[in-house]
Amino acid sequence: MGMMVTESGYGSAIPALVIAHLSKTGAAAKCGLLNVGDHILSINGVNLVGMPRKTCIEHIKVNNNVVCSFVLYYLVEYL
Repeated sequence: MGMMVTESGYGSAIPALVIAHLSKTGAAAKCGLLNVGDHILSINGVNLVGMPRKTCIEHIKVNNNVVCSFVLYYLVEYL
């Protein structure tokens, strides 16, 4: 998919995977819908919130052809 993910961190309001990097040539970047900082909350109906990073990555690998995902988009506020 061409992306690297990390955990949102201890004490985060939403404990989920966060997109840390997108490869410019990867499918995730080419779709144009994902950005660094977005939280991946579910994939194909599997809720990833609160799951350990390793378990989430296994779900991503199993669902190589992701049909449906729910992403909380990171909104940048401009002052």
